[in-house]
Amino acid sequence: MRGDIDIGQRTFGMFKSAGLEKVTIRAAVVALQDNHPYMRMSVTAVAAMRQHIVSAGLSTEAELDDLLINVETRANDPQTCQRTFTVTQVWGRKPLTQ
Repeated sequence: MRGDIDIGQRTFGMFKSAGLEKVTIRAAVVALQDNHPYMRMSVTAVAAMRQHIVSAGLSTEAELDDLLINVETRANDPQTCQRTFTVTQVWGRKPLTQ
């Protein structure tokens, strides 16, 4: 799971540097509730990295199992809400060439 978690923050400047015109950015944070599937994103991430986490000595199998049970319990609690990461949209126009 590699990538650039801050790419959304830099995209605006990248578009400007590329010479686009009328560059606009929109950002949103979404509130999740009612057992929304995205409330389990951390469970999916841990499942994908489980072997690496254990082999690096960051956690034991039993500790991860307990952690995942706690996350599932919290996600299933109707009193729980959660915020997503900031989602950004950036757009602009390519200048007309003459």
